[in-house]
Amino acid sequence: METSKTAQEVAKTIAKQLGGNRFNAMVGAYNHACGTDDKGNDFYSVRFRGSRKANYVKITLNVMDLYDLEFGKVSKKGYKPFANIVANIYFCDLQKTFTEVTGLNTSL
Repeated sequence: METSKTAQEVAKTIAKQLGGNRFNAMVGAYNHACGTDDKGNDFYSVRFRGSRKANYVKITLNVMDLYDLEFGKVSKKGYKPFANIVANIYFCDLQKTFTEVTGLNTSL
């Protein structure tokens, strides 16, 4: 399945707003992915290391041009959501919200 250019652009923007390469280094980010969900909203997802609470986040750009964050734990047994979706987050609050939920700093 091919990812749309819009989804790729949204994913690049979200990754940059999270802190870009500093974010990747600080949380051990890997398995970056993007796409469009069943509601037609573009999303960016990534797995990360270092948190006992969660190791996966899916960030979706909603119809209000705000972000919804879904945290979870991925293991050999499958995927288990960690908490309810944190909804309607402004881009400037992405790093703060990520840190509050996971306990991981996104920058120095």
